Amino acid sequence: PCLLYLGAFQEDRDILVPKLLWLWISEGFVQKTEGKSLEDVADKYLMDLIGRSLVMPTQRRSLGGIKVCQIHDLVHEFCVAKAREESFLQISHGDDHLTFIGQCNPHRLAIYPTTSQGLKKSMLFFPNLRSLLFFDVYEEAELGEIWFKLLSSKLIRVLDLGYNLAFFSEEVVVFFVHLRYLNIRLDSKAGIPSAIAK
Repeated sequence: PCLLYLGAFQEDRDILVPKLLWLWISEGFVQKTEGKSLEDVADKYLMDLIGRSLVMPTQRRSLGGIKVCQIHDLVHEFCVAKAREESFLQISHGDDHLTFIGQCNPHRLAIYPTTSQGLKKSMLFFPNLRSLLFFDVYEEAELGEIWFKLLSSKLIRVLDLGYNLAFFSEEVVVFFVHLRYLNIRLDSKAGIPSAIAK
């Protein structure tokens, strides 16, 4: 699953290793090992993939380890095809693919660049959705709250938004009781409600 998950990232783009490891852990791919943290185990998984030449390190940390990685185009194509075949991950490219309601009910959905008009017309209704990842979605701030309200799944574990939120309400936080990973950009005036501790 860690390998197939790389298909969610855009082709020929850098992948930040800390983010990747947190996503793997949040998805439940990393098995607890006695005497090791989940981060150490996830890092070992990554090093195994690098050792097999499935992942390429592109930038190293000053204190050792990998900071940024990429995958080869052919490996990316394999991951995307296999993930689709096994219903592991659904990828949406642009506006015309955001309205495929009824055609599938994915557990993981990655949405690549789109326009604000396309997002306004889209209605996400996937009751089994566990992970929603946005990549390079340059969006108007007020649409962030609209997207939260459009999400019907209370099973969301991973929510990675690629655009700014004008505000972040307590109702939204409490709604996602299974949330394990949240990546958002907030406007400077916006604050995170204390309910997130729940």
